[in-house]
Amino acid sequence: MRHVQRPGSRQLRFILLVCLFLVVSNSKSPAQASHITFSEISIEEGLSQSIVSCVIQDSTGFMWFGTEDGLNRYDGYRITVLRHDPREANSLGYNEILSILEDRSGILWIGTFHGGLDRYDPVAKRFTHYRNDPNDPNSISHNIVRTICEDGAGMLWIGTDGGLNRLDPETGKFTRYRHDPNLPASLSNDTVLTIVEDGSRAIWIGTDGGGLERYDPQQDAFIHYRADNDDSRSLAHDTVRSLCEDRDGVLWVGTDSGLARLDKERSVLTRYVNDPDDPHSLSDDQIYAIYESRSGVLWIGTDGGGLNGFDRASGEFIRYINDPNDDTSITYNQIRAIYEDRSGVMWIGTYGGGVNKFDSKQKQFLLFKPIVNEPNSLSHDIIWAIYEDDAGYLWIGTHGGGLDRLDRRTMQYVHYRHDSADPSSLSHDIVRVICEDRSGVIWLGTNGGGICSFDRSTEKFTTYRHDPGDPGSLSHDQIRSIYEDHSGIIWIGTNGGGLNRFDRESQSFKHYGTDPNDPHSLSNDFVRVIYEDSRGIFWIGTQGGGLNRFDREKETFTSFQIDTDDPNSISNNFIFSIHEDTSGALWLGTWGGGLNRFAVEQETFSCYTTKDG
Repeated sequence: MRHVQRPGSRQLRFILLVCLFLVVSNSKSPAQASHITFSEISIEEGLSQSIVSCVIQDSTGFMWFGTEDGLNRYDGYRITVLRHDPREANSLGYNEILSILEDRSGILWIGTFHGGLDRYDPVAKRFTHYRNDPNDPNSISHNIVRTICEDGAGMLWIGTDGGLNRLDPETGKFTRYRHDPNLPASLSNDTVLTIVEDGSRAIWIGTDGGGLERYDPQQDAFIHYRADNDDSRSLAHDTVRSLCEDRDGVLWVGTDSGLARLDKERSVLTRYVNDPDDPHSLSDDQIYAIYESRSGVLWIGTDGGGLNGFDRASGEFIRYINDPNDDTSITYNQIRAIYEDRSGVMWIGTYGGGVNKFDSKQKQFLLFKPIVNEPNSLSHDIIWAIYEDDAGYLWIGTHGGGLDRLDRRTMQYVHYRHDSADPSSLSHDIVRVICEDRSGVIWLGTNGGGICSFDRSTEKFTTYRHDPGDPGSLSHDQIRSIYEDHSGIIWIGTNGGGLNRFDRESQSFKHYGTDPNDPHSLSNDFVRVIYEDSRGIFWIGTQGGGLNRFDREKETFTSFQIDTDDPNSISNNFIFSIHEDTSGALWLGTWGGGLNRFAVEQETFSCYTTKDG
């Protein structure tokens, strides 16, 4: 942020922020472009169990979560849990849920662990069970149902621990596809973990040990894609846990040894794996979930590396991992399900951390904070001042960590600290004010070490401090504001020493303070803010003495303070910020008196408080 430079005056380009915890950014990863604020739905909110294997939203807007202890329906306020009741034939068939699908008619299909397939009619609120019958070849082939997919013709494809099944919902009959070692074109493995139909109506199947399969209905045969250690363009592993076709028709394959991108025309796979030395690589190689959001982000859920957002243009992964010190981070690093609802909220099912959600459309903040044993991080988490120079570097004044310079292109920090043995070091590690003058010198106001000018060519500081024996020294060592006016003069506001004018030639300071016998002196010696408006009028905001107009030629002050009998007076004598709008009116931020608009010509104030919205 920079103030608009008005004709005849040079506005200092600084931001003085009193923010105790800087909510703007940090991670070890320079590639991390945004911080996601996650919120959690847990057992405390009524979730029946913290392991969430699947998430969907039905056509009426309800969210459904499949857990290891029942099926959960969430209306945005409360959770209703549906469980197996051995005394009720039409209850849920088994409490451990592995998969959920809503078909085109609004029926829910639920895959369970050992309870077979359930059909749920949300209108009748009844479950119908489909279980394996050893005497019926048209029954489902196994009672562990891991995945369900509806194809374009309305057929259901069901992946079980006993092969692939196709269900005709009209007849209720299953067609089985099993592995036959004597038939090379049969299913490669009977444990089916994931199924997806692509844009060309091809059915793709991920198996537990048999690699990736594509079903050819004309030949009633399966085409196999297997791992080959001698071929880097093949699958890296034969356990395929997740599949997703993106909007460009690319098939993404999640395996136990990383992510693969399949070029379906050439049958060539490109691998993406974890590299411990590359923070932009995939965070973990065991992939349980892949999902493309409507915004085009490809989300990857891993078994220990949290959630990854994949930037396909750069080939870089952004990691979202649980941070025990951050309540807004993802709650658990084992991800089992990813889903986007119709409003753009992303839902993440975890293996032990309940459901996490975040709004993909909401502007997110990236958090910069100190990292233990990581020198390339912010030096302190209390920030008093931020300034961006012409080169794009951020200068950060901290409360005890000195001065930090951040290069946002490389995300590298340089730290400047006080060293009592080095007179050319920073004078104090609490830096309250930062600004840059027209010659490029950085000026720093500290909380006890006076002011410093920083020469970037030599990387040395020159310190100016209060000396009781020198009337030309700085009046006070606690600094609250620094300002360069249109003529290039540096002005300093102190905490108790009034206003100082710096003479560069003599390297001395002239003081302007409160004199109880002089009504035209500065109204208070605690100077919070200094501002020169477009007319060249100099304004001083004090802590306790209101607003002062300073006539620099006559060296006299006119103060504007609260008058409880005058509704047009300023509302509070603690002034923290001053800004001029395009009409020439001044806007004043106060500490307890709301916002004030000052009509300079009329010398009247209008006050806006919480009562005004």
